[in-house]
Amino acid sequence: PARYAFTTPGRPVVVEFLDSEGGAPGGDAVWAERLLPDVLELLPEWSSAVDAGDAPATVRVERRRAGERYLFTFRYPGLPGGSFEVEGQAAAADAVATALTLCFTQQDRRALQVHAAALAFPKGILVLHGGSLAGKSTLAVQGACLGLPLAADDRLVVTVSAEGLVEATALGVAPRLRKPLPPDAGRVPPGARAGRWARDFPPAAGLGGPAPPAAWAAGGRLPVLGLVSLERRERGAIEFAPLGQGAALKSLIATAAAPHLDLDTVTRRLAKIVRRVPSWRLAFTSSRDTAALLLERFGGS
Repeated sequence: PARYAFTTPGRPVVVEFLDSEGGAPGGDAVWAERLLPDVLELLPEWSSAVDAGDAPATVRVERRRAGERYLFTFRYPGLPGGSFEVEGQAAAADAVATALTLCFTQQDRRALQVHAAALAFPKGILVLHGGSLAGKSTLAVQGACLGLPLAADDRLVVTVSAEGLVEATALGVAPRLRKPLPPDAGRVPPGARAGRWARDFPPAAGLGGPAPPAAWAAGGRLPVLGLVSLERRERGAIEFAPLGQGAALKSLIATAAAPHLDLDTVTRRLAKIVRRVPSWRLAFTSSRDTAALLLERFGGS
């Protein structure tokens, strides 16, 4: 198998790629090297190098042909059921990135990962979470258009110290937008395609210009200012209101991933977070107007 060591904000993670057909010239390394650029577009601050060590790999990826399709099977620590399968190279790249970020998360038993975007403000970061198509990435990018550092998109590691301090760790995940783009997308290119990364956005969008503050390089930590549960609607005024701890916990549980922790531990950890960090419910139609409201409420950076 082809082996690559990926840098992380913590210890390196070794990924082993295996082609079950084994018939391509160059063997397993050929398709692995085709996949690596897609993985590193998702994690642009990470890097990889051929690994010649003999330590067991942390992540195993096996490719096999199924008719005209390619299926990829993944195995890594803590994975429910021991393995899972995806179809196609784009899905495989995203799955490798997910495996890498979860393996980094497992390096600290105090940490868990949330499916969220985040914007940086003077006193900390605002975590934007919600279900699929809730507008997390779109709202975060609109905030970047207004000059707020984009702290995270899609994945964020949250740590609760023994003293109760809640901090977020950046993973350096590249931002993405999904179609349909909102009609008020502003300076975000209206022709942007689903699944394209940060390099496709102009400097005016805050994503292709100067790097964000050093604190938000991969591995940077800042305190969590608040949790915002998003609800994207087709019409209606913005509703921004406090969210009770019970509702906040229920909303946050659906976003959390921590393969190294049992469910009771995850629930207790999330309960500690919502007790220490304010939570809000944000229902909105216009992501541009909503980003402006957040900027006004919490201040520019």
